[in-house]
Amino acid sequence: MTVMRSKHPTQKQIMLYALNEADPGWEKPMERHLKQCSQCRNLLKQNTKMAELCSLYKKELPAGSLIRVRNRLSASLVSTVQTGDKPGRVTGAWFLPYPALQAAAAVVLLALGVLIGRFGLPPSTPLTSLDPSSPPGLAALLEIVPAADNNEVRIQYQTLVNHRLAGDDTRKDIVRLLCYALLHDSRDQVRLTALERLEKSVNREMVQEALVGAVRKDINPGVRLKAIRLLRTRKTDESLKSLYLYALFQDGNSGVRMEALHALLELNDPDIRPILEKKAAENEYIHSLLMREKNIPFSTSDI
Repeated sequence: MTVMRSKHPTQKQIMLYALNEADPGWEKPMERHLKQCSQCRNLLKQNTKMAELCSLYKKELPAGSLIRVRNRLSASLVSTVQTGDKPGRVTGAWFLPYPALQAAAAVVLLALGVLIGRFGLPPSTPLTSLDPSSPPGLAALLEIVPAADNNEVRIQYQTLVNHRLAGDDTRKDIVRLLCYALLHDSRDQVRLTALERLEKSVNREMVQEALVGAVRKDINPGVRLKAIRLLRTRKTDESLKSLYLYALFQDGNSGVRMEALHALLELNDPDIRPILEKKAAENEYIHSLLMREKNIPFSTSDI
């Protein structure tokens, strides 16, 4: 039976403890020590993460070349457990005291990136610039359910496992998931529900980005229409002006085009008039929209 004779447990002892293979003779002393020593707690967290990742990829890696990644990782961990007998140092939150563990960590992160890229996200829906704020490896947003409280929403989504998240729909992590759902979920009802729940967060940059993406790319005109209506509640800048012009001239749905026209007309922007006049002269449909609009900022006889 091995006992802890030094002030700190060895790297080997911490690794075995993380793997749930601790010697019963020093398991309790280890627990007492960890309550008092932040250095060793940090090392334990690192080793626990490594153990979890190793266990995860033992099950998830596909057959073929990535199996070698798992094997090398396992060999590195085993080698460290067998030979790492010196107390480790902590110089930062992600410091690993042995080169083998550093290499193993790099391999795990590489494998994680490959797996998420290949299996985590549908290949037809790449992430936009919202990528950094989107949940890593989000495979499917399964449902969005408004809770009894109008300010709350329940979200179930899937990464490598299923997750459930509930809380105020203005909470940052929930807003991120709602933006992701709006841009990437294939079901109309999920995207429409996400739009409804984003209404109170419309002034956030990530929400504007998602709404602009929906106007430009969503295949459902109801989603595009609702997205423009939400954007109209924001203070309009040049990027939104360009978006409204795009929707007016390029969208194939008359309701969306009329909504974009309303958004442009309410700006009372003198630069809009010559653009609309030019397009109306070239496009009979734009001309008819302007003729039907009662609040145009110039006489229809000018067109």
